[in-house]
Amino acid sequence: MSYPASVTPFLRRLQAHSTNTFKIEPSGARSSLGAGQVISYQLPSNSLVDLKSIRWMFNAKITSGTRGRLPNKISSLVERYSVEAGGVVVYQGHLGYNVVKHAKDALEMSACEEATRNVQNHEEIPRLTGVNDADISGGNEAPSEANDATQFCVDDWLGFMEAKPEILDTSLLPELTLKIYLAPDAVCTDSAGIALDGAGATDFTDAAGSPAAVYQINNQRLLVTTYSINDGFFDMMIEQRIKDNGFLEVPFKQYFTFFDGAHAGSTRFSIGTQSLDKVYAVWRPSAYATQGAPVLVSGFKGNGGVAAGLQLENSAHAGEKYVSKYFNMPKPSGITGAQFQLNGTLYPQMLATPDEWYQLSKDACKHKAQAIKSLQAWNDNYHVYAVRLNQPEADELRLVSGLDTRSMNMAGYFNTAAVTGNPAVVVICEVTSTLRIGAGLAVSVVV
Repeated sequence: MSYPASVTPFLRRLQAHSTNTFKIEPSGARSSLGAGQVISYQLPSNSLVDLKSIRWMFNAKITSGTRGRLPNKISSLVERYSVEAGGVVVYQGHLGYNVVKHAKDALEMSACEEATRNVQNHEEIPRLTGVNDADISGGNEAPSEANDATQFCVDDWLGFMEAKPEILDTSLLPELTLKIYLAPDAVCTDSAGIALDGAGATDFTDAAGSPAAVYQINNQRLLVTTYSINDGFFDMMIEQRIKDNGFLEVPFKQYFTFFDGAHAGSTRFSIGTQSLDKVYAVWRPSAYATQGAPVLVSGFKGNGGVAAGLQLENSAHAGEKYVSKYFNMPKPSGITGAQFQLNGTLYPQMLATPDEWYQLSKDACKHKAQAIKSLQAWNDNYHVYAVRLNQPEADELRLVSGLDTRSMNMAGYFNTAAVTGNPAVVVICEVTSTLRIGAGLAVSVVV
């Protein structure tokens, strides 16, 4: 038993197993959808649904603006999503889903870096060249929607889709409904021109006037993979487990967001949960919600070469890279230190400097790839602080090991020193919740 599986001869068999993939149409309109609207899908029932396989595919385009562009990461168009079981909300979701996604990807780029490099993920904001068979050099980004085209896909979800086990038996639950709430138009960008940054007054990084960029979603659908195991033993095992324990437990992630539009040295937050796993602080400029031009990531190419910061060590990466103003996360002016305070306990124990926070945040997301490629980019575009409160391998082991704050009136603070300008900050609490599934389609959630 001490030998690893890679050198141990063994074979396991799973009898009567089958799989298939289904295309699910939305409950309402499938096209001409925009900011603030809600999209509903009924997930397959009486089957083993692979939550990791859920793919939201669609066409998206800019319908108004000067030189409007869709935001980097197509999941930026998701403001929130929720999951209901028979009309009962089992996952409420959180406002600012897209902000949390950008913050986490800055530090860890999900569990698998390749997932964020999906060619349908709109990872970069294009300046000149056409993408998705569309010429955008003279106007707005508007890939063709003809022939039911779906050039974009959200395939790497946070929250309920991170449940373990990732294959959920929906025969034990009432009918599941996935609701997607669309983000405001401010997540898009609009530019005065198409020249490289620093060329003049009508660069790609200079904001355009009215009308503002407006996005539209068309041809949407959901792809879901399901499984079935018809040997009888699986059903017997599940039935016996519920009989012995009273319920099945399915852990999943939840995120709670606390927005402070004018940080003045301290931001307060409070949460009651069985497992507070991580706490993040995301810095944003005070006018982030006003649509603007793309922001050039430091260390990447501007007019006449690499501009706006230090060149990357690997010159092959020194091409063009932009982020939406809405998701740019610059270090605030004047800051000399910061720390979290949870019911009087300080995390970390010292008032950490911004440079120390990079190491602390990297440690909070061990063994993960990062979007950050230079110290200048960390300071100018990806300034996110994170502390880990659970065990490093807790997620892989389905281990609830974070801070239990249910029996106390927890007062949390994010405190800083010498910050000027009253920047915006978002505090994100990452927790492990538990879906309890009982007999007779009974469900409950332990936050």
